[in-house]
Amino acid sequence: MEIKTDLISEDKRQQIVKDWYSCLEVLFKMVEYTKNRETVFLISKAEDPKKYYYNTRYLRVECVRDFNYLLQMGLHMFDEKRLYNLYYSITEFKKPIPFLKFDSERKSKIKNWAEQRMIKETESYDFFIDVDCDKITFEGGKITVRKIKELFDKYAIPFEIRCSGKGFHIIVDGKVFNILGYNISEDLKDENNICYVFGEIGKRLNKHVSNLIDDGVYDYRRVTKIPYSLVHYSEEVRVCFPFDSEFEFEGFKYEDGNAERFIEKLRKQNGWNWRSLLRERQTFIFNKGFIPNVEGFIKEVLSWEN
Repeated sequence: MEIKTDLISEDKRQQIVKDWYSCLEVLFKMVEYTKNRETVFLISKAEDPKKYYYNTRYLRVECVRDFNYLLQMGLHMFDEKRLYNLYYSITEFKKPIPFLKFDSERKSKIKNWAEQRMIKETESYDFFIDVDCDKITFEGGKITVRKIKELFDKYAIPFEIRCSGKGFHIIVDGKVFNILGYNISEDLKDENNICYVFGEIGKRLNKHVSNLIDDGVYDYRRVTKIPYSLVHYSEEVRVCFPFDSEFEFEGFKYEDGNAERFIEKLRKQNGWNWRSLLRERQTFIFNKGFIPNVEGFIKEVLSWEN
């Protein structure tokens, strides 16, 4: 089946959105990532810029019902046809963030929680590598991911690889680094803050591994796309998803990130029951089961010239 990606019609885009987010299996997969995190709905750049004020942060999503409420009633994705890209926080908290109603007191309650409780309730901060690429630089993006893999393999760092839409995300669970005793805060000048340390690593990866690596993503309130969410571009709709094997990553082509093509691939594997196949997909964790040498990894990368 050939999927055209010239310029998607609005009706076709909306149909993909409704079909995808009406699928319970999709919502179940997304909830795996949003528990004890901040969930964020941001208007896509493919949308009318005048609608950017619909951007909404500090959302609590702990179950499928929470997602259904936000999609259908809270943020009116369907009835008002808003093109949201969905994100979750790199920061994981010790417990769910507060549930905040959409009322006149919402902003003040957010400010109060952020100033008094947010840092105290932080559990960990994931190490996140954003490999920015597009159709032209796609192969360079895959080469970049392979280089990062070689570095992580050297120190047995457990990680996962995701298609971010057009590029790639590499994620290491922040709890892997908790053993080192770094602080987690918004102070990016504090050398004992893990956000600062990751930022210094990011700069060196950008310089010595590939300039496709975004070195400006290491602040405390950073968010990243929720796996299995749709990503809107002016010409097409794509899917953010984690690879279920090294084989799937190596065989992945740029066109495979297209939402229609992704669904078609699932249908070829399991026919009409592709939704159950989606729910059974497992994220492949590289180097799982090995003892990571995180101290050695950090020491080597920080020894590189900045």
